[in-house]
Amino acid sequence: MKTTLAILLLSTSLAGAQDKTADRLRKGILEEEANHNLEKAIEAYQSIVKQFDEERNTAATALFRLAECYRKQGQTHQAASAYQRVIREFSDQSKLAELSRAQLPKTPGTIRPVGSGERELQDQYPMRQMLDRLRMHVKELESTYTANHPDLRKAKAELRSFEAEFPALEKVASARTTYRSLLDDEIRLVEEQMKGEQRKIDTGVADSDRLTKLKRDVLTLRRALAAIDAGADLPLPALPTRP
Repeated sequence: MKTTLAILLLSTSLAGAQDKTADRLRKGILEEEANHNLEKAIEAYQSIVKQFDEERNTAATALFRLAECYRKQGQTHQAASAYQRVIREFSDQSKLAELSRAQLPKTPGTIRPVGSGERELQDQYPMRQMLDRLRMHVKELESTYTANHPDLRKAKAELRSFEAEFPALEKVASARTTYRSLLDDEIRLVEEQMKGEQRKIDTGVADSDRLTKLKRDVLTLRRALAAIDAGADLPLPALPTRP
C-alpha cells in the first residue's frame, strides 16, 4: 500500500512539473509574440532551461548510482553498460562522466578500443549475455525435465552450436566496436577542424568552401556510424579522406 501511494505521489509530482514547464513555455511565447516583452520572455525561457539542466544532473546521478549498485552486486555487464551511458549521454556532467571512466577499467567484460585515447571503454556484453541466457535456460530445463526430453535436447544443441561459434562472433563484435570507436574519434577530429575553419571565416582569413567540405565529411562519417549501429557488414564504403 505504501509503495503504491509513493508511486502515485511521484507520478502526480512529475505530471505537475511537466504542467508547470508547459505553462512557463506558453507564458514565454505569449510575452514574446503577443506582448512583445522580450525581457519577460527571456526570463520564462531561462527558467525552463535551468530546470532542464537540473533534471539532466538528477538523471545522470541516478544512472551513475545505478551502475554503482550493479557493480556492488557483481553484475559487471550491467554496470559497464550503465557507466557507458553516463559517458555517452551525459558527457556535459563532467564529474560523473569522469567517475564512470575511472570505474570502467575495474569492471570485467569491457575492452579498450584501439587508439581511443580518452575514449570510453566499450564492452561486448550483448554476445555474452546471450551465451549466459542459453546456459541458464539449459539449467532451468535440466531441473525440470529428464535428460532425454526433446526440449532439453534441443536447448543443449543450441547451446553447443552457439558455444562453437562464440569465439568468431566475439571477434567480429570486437572489430565492430573498434571500428565504431574510430569513427567517433574521426568525427570529433573533423568537428574540431570545423571550429578552426569557422574562426578563420569569422576573422575574414578564409571562405566557407573548406567548412562546407568538412560538414559533408561529418555527414558521411555519421552515416557510416548509423550503418554500424544498424548492423551493416564491414568494411563499409570508402570514407572521406583529407590531406
